[in-house]
Amino acid sequence: MKKTLLLILTAALILILVSCDQSAVSGYSTGRDRFKQVFDTSSDSGSLTCRYVFLKDHYNDEYQGDCAIYTSPEGLVMVVDCGNRGAYKELFPILDRMGITTIDIFVMSHSHVDHIGSFAELARNYEVKKLYKNYVSYKSSAYKAAMQVVEDLGIETEILYAGDSFKFGDSVTVEVLWPFKGQDIDITNVVEVNQSCLAMRITYGQSSFWTSGDLYIDSEQALVELYGTDLQSDIMKVNHHAKLTSNCPEFIDAISPKVAVAMQNEYTNKKTMRRLTREGILAFHTYYDGSIKVSTQGDGHYKIQSQYVRPLFIYGAPSSNGSYSF
Repeated sequence: MKKTLLLILTAALILILVSCDQSAVSGYSTGRDRFKQVFDTSSDSGSLTCRYVFLKDHYNDEYQGDCAIYTSPEGLVMVVDCGNRGAYKELFPILDRMGITTIDIFVMSHSHVDHIGSFAELARNYEVKKLYKNYVSYKSSAYKAAMQVVEDLGIETEILYAGDSFKFGDSVTVEVLWPFKGQDIDITNVVEVNQSCLAMRITYGQSSFWTSGDLYIDSEQALVELYGTDLQSDIMKVNHHAKLTSNCPEFIDAISPKVAVAMQNEYTNKKTMRRLTREGILAFHTYYDGSIKVSTQGDGHYKIQSQYVRPLFIYGAPSSNGSYSF
């Protein structure tokens, strides 16, 4: 009897482990892939929409990187970062599906390959009207290739510092809060490059988005000391792929987001995501949830569509089409 029970329990454990493993591979999907809904632009008009793109492995599984596509209420396009080398293989079909032929604004959060590795290919295939970047000139092949294309195509480029701002259409404002001019930086040092990421707060009416690349804790703490609760943003792109180099409690408290999205092909640190969840933040990760669409009409309310839907709903089940509204 005991032997039979042990065999049953062992079989059940194996079934659970296999199920979990398959869920991780498929993004914890409970059914169909909602890729079309995430990249459907038919309801974008009048809304500020951000699509956090899930890029799979085309170059290096661990460092596939970040890419976010913003559309303004009047239909302008701003792309923040574009993933690693090879990410264009997935990014081009997405842009085409969205009907994008021109990128009005491209923002390089910083010069690491997992954020700008596909820029050269992107700029050769889509008109990039304006490039914003930080002051760092990084000695890497990816950065040199990107800047060569900028020179070859004559793309208008502006370096941003804390205190700068620019308009994304008529009603969306992008404020730059980091880095400051005159910081000493060793441009061959990986840590220091991450410390100098552009930190931006994007506002549309009563709605707000935060993005700051791979910013590290030292810079996060400096931002908190400088701005305090003025950093508050409803939607937050999690720094440095949710790694423990970043996302310190003081910074999260100051941002006080309703929604947080981390981007990376590998779930690099569950501790960060668990902490966000414990604080009542609706936390997504592209490895589990696929691409994420967040849209707002500027009234402080948001609609969220994930590509995959997890079987366990921490915040209650989404609507029948897999979306959240709040």
